[in-house]
Order: sequence, then C-alpha cells, then structure tokens
Amino acid sequence: MDRRMIKTQNALKTSLLKLLERDTIEAITVTDICERSNIVRRTFYAHYTDKFELVEHIMDDYINDFIEICKYRESPDFEAGTIRWFKFLNQNKLVFRVFFNSSTSSIFLKKFEYNVKKEIFSKLKSEYKDHPILKEKTLLVFLTSAILGVMYDYCTHNNKNYKRKAQEVVILMEPYLE
Repeated sequence: MDRRMIKTQNALKTSLLKLLERDTIEAITVTDICERSNIVRRTFYAHYTDKFELVEHIMDDYINDFIEICKYRESPDFEAGTIRWFKFLNQNKLVFRVFFNSSTSSIFLKKFEYNVKKEIFSKLKSEYKDHPILKEKTLLVFLTSAILGVMYDYCTHNNKNYKRKAQEVVILMEPYLE
C-alpha cells in the first residue's frame, strides 16, 4: 500500500478514536471525522464506505496486533503471554477504554472474546478437556469471561501496574491451564 494511503487511513482512524472518546458512533458524522483529520469527504469515501467500516478496520487492527502477540512465543508459559497481553493493553489503554465503553463494544467484545478463548483453549489442561461432568465449553466461557472482565477493569479504571494485574490473572487461572 502507498505511504500516502497509509497516512490518510491513520489520520482517519486517529480522528475517529478521538471523537469516540466523547461521542457515540451514531452521533459522529463522516464530516466530523474529515474535519478533525483535515481530509475531504471524497478522500474518506475512497478508503471506506462509511464510518462503521472505519470502526471495523480500527477494531481489526488492534485485534490483529493482539493475535500477533498471542502467536509470539518467546516462552510457551501462560504467565509470559499474559504479561504481554497486559503490556499491550497498557500501551493502548485509551483505545481499549473507548472500545469497551462505546456503543460498538458488543462488536469489539465478540471479536476480542473469540481470540482470548482460542488462546485459553490452547493452554487448557487436558483433564479439563475430558472432564466427566464439567463441559469444556462451559469452562472456556467462564475463564474467557473472567479474563475479559479483568481486562475491562484494567482499562477502564486507574490501574497502572500491568505486570501485577497479569500476575493476578495467572494465579487465578493456574489451576486450569498448562
């Protein structure tokens, strides 16, 4: 992709994120986004069909970055991976706060949840995958909801120490994961 296109798309994404800090996506217009990014509407429509497509692209960018962090295997242990998750959240706290609290949060959470669940499943102890009473799906939903809840709390409150938060999650998840 051409550098000018990347620069334009980044300007539009940054502008929309700033606008989402104070307004819902429904209240924001393409004109608002264009004015804030100093880009004409025609240029906007050359890149995106509407503001919702732009939001989807922003979400996908952050989720793809999260997936890359999950793929990165400096060490295979869950603690190192969890610390990387929370470091990423810390570095992008404002963006995640916007996504967790905006009117588009349900779309974002579904996408984010899918990837967290996949990562948990890959670390789930085999005894829980074949448990006679406890269904694997129930445990995955439970653990994923717990992690997402802690991530939400971390991003939306004044938490500063991402390593400590990650270690707390590891302690809580330890009985279930390899």
